[in-house]
Amino acid sequence: MTTKNIVLIIIAIAALGGAGYMFMINSGPKGPAEESMDRPVYLVCSQCSNEFELTMREYNKAVQQGGLPECPECGSRKVKQAAKCPACDKLVLRIGHAELPPTCPHCGEPFTRIPDRLKETQQLHEELNTMQIDGG
Repeated sequence: MTTKNIVLIIIAIAALGGAGYMFMINSGPKGPAEESMDRPVYLVCSQCSNEFELTMREYNKAVQQGGLPECPECGSRKVKQAAKCPACDKLVLRIGHAELPPTCPHCGEPFTRIPDRLKETQQLHEELNTMQIDGG
């Protein structure tokens, strides 16, 4: 065997090893960033009051393609972000800068009594804003 053949075999083994490594990384469980892209974004249409949800990935794609997502009911892009009340599971429109009212307008439950899911919802909204600003 010549030196050239040995070098080619070593390069082939290294390439196969690199391909195997990339396959393992890309086929493994999703990381936190990938999982957050599958989280729901709740929306309410200002035109027809339709409530719907998209994944963060779908929401970001719509934003990158020219603005807010389209309402699946009426086609309007006049949609507002909402959060799901952890107590009654109804959507609550955000006020101000991603804030929720002190109590749910549907069930009257104070949002301060259910901090874990509220905090999760606020973190999701902050992630959305960051991705829009960063262009991600």
